[in-house]
Amino acid sequence: MPLVKRIANFTDLAFIYSCILNGARKGHYLVDVDNPEMVRQMKKEIQSVITQQLLLDKRHAVASVYTLHGTRVAALIMSAASLDNNGDEIYAISVAREHQNRGFGSAIIDDVICSYQVTDIYARCSSASTKMSQLLKKRGFSVVATHSGFEILARNHLEPGNYAQPIYLGF
Repeated sequence: MPLVKRIANFTDLAFIYSCILNGARKGHYLVDVDNPEMVRQMKKEIQSVITQQLLLDKRHAVASVYTLHGTRVAALIMSAASLDNNGDEIYAISVAREHQNRGFGSAIIDDVICSYQVTDIYARCSSASTKMSQLLKKRGFSVVATHSGFEILARNHLEPGNYAQPIYLGF
């Protein structure tokens, strides 16, 4: 049975919060888990995404939960890449600790690529997220910049070489 995706609701807040906090402890997110104010802001941001579909900086965002046999397995937050950009960002992806290393992250990335075929997709990976960076690169993402210890990866909806050629060039 494949993973089932649904839009997150308020009952998912604690699950998403704990998944991201666990990842932050491993250095996968820019959250200082020893800073109570930063942790509170992170929780407030997740709550805003669930209830208003907005990050605190007012970018549109959607939180999804993936389940297997009715059990929550992973969470995904997709957001606008910036206030003035047409692209979307994998803002957060997190597989619950007890479900890691079973291919769920790969399945979710494949779902994202399928769902966002007509837009550019971005992701930021910390230096601790080597597995995620490799996973994204295997699926057509490339590093476009580095910033503060993070790789910024992008996957263009039209890869180089896939652009349609003007018909007159065929004559």
